[in-house]
Amino acid sequence: HGNTAGRYNHMAKREVKIATPGDEQQISDLAAAGLDASQIGRVMGMNITSVRSVLVAQNQRRAQTIQELLHVDFGKPLELSGDDWMVTSDWHVPETDWRLVERMCSIAKRNLIKNLVIGGDFFSQSQFSPFANLVPPVTWAQERDAARELLRHMLDSFEAIYIVMGNHDRRLVKWADATLDEKDVFGMVITSNRVHVNKFAYCTMETSAGKWRVTHPANYRQARGQTPALLADKLRMNVIAGHEHHTAMTYSPSGEYVAISIGGLYDAGKIAYVQLTDQLRPAMTPGFVMLRGGYPYLFGDKLTNWEAWGA
Repeated sequence: HGNTAGRYNHMAKREVKIATPGDEQQISDLAAAGLDASQIGRVMGMNITSVRSVLVAQNQRRAQTIQELLHVDFGKPLELSGDDWMVTSDWHVPETDWRLVERMCSIAKRNLIKNLVIGGDFFSQSQFSPFANLVPPVTWAQERDAARELLRHMLDSFEAIYIVMGNHDRRLVKWADATLDEKDVFGMVITSNRVHVNKFAYCTMETSAGKWRVTHPANYRQARGQTPALLADKLRMNVIAGHEHHTAMTYSPSGEYVAISIGGLYDAGKIAYVQLTDQLRPAMTPGFVMLRGGYPYLFGDKLTNWEAWGA
């Protein structure tokens, strides 16, 4: 009888032992070896509830670590608001139409438009093209310097410039295997806090007349206006799209949204593959858009009486 009582007293002493931080690694090792809380408690002479608390805390920390390791953060696109904007795309510096740039600035000044959006492909970056060049490409040094002067000139006309990335703007990033980013690329050109660059290929603008998305999509369609029209219904907002070098304004298939192919501020006469080779693609038609009061005005040759607009 005395021996039995002694055994119970010994077990009781073992059961009241509480896990300390120094015990956690051993508990973890035993759990990894396949022991459950009861078995670990017996091995370590420890209160089972205490062991379970340690295991629960370890599992929670592990789950948190896994979530952190699985997390991918691309940041956020530009989310702008206001009714009055000049929206451009596809400057393809230095293959830029200076005459059209001046007209855009003139119309902005006459209409008191203070914000400029560049919807991708500000650069050409032919020196970093993944495709074989048909003629010796313009050097990055010349392109960089031309881009610097253009942006400085734009800051004389606009209070703020917002830039999203196009496929040409990403050529240097890809060439550097993403060791550079959009801030590095544009940081070589301009460091003004009035110029806002974003890695996304689109931005949104909330206006009193509805929401707009300015995008540089991956898709190309020969039918003018079709890409932004299809995107508008998919995204459920008005869309202004660059990339295709088309100029068109239409409605989305649902009729709910306005869709615009913006054309661009490029000069097709400076683009080698256009000038040196016959092709069946639609002719390039440069252009740009003004949002005034949230409503769009599309400008381009044969669309616009420049004299009437003072340009």
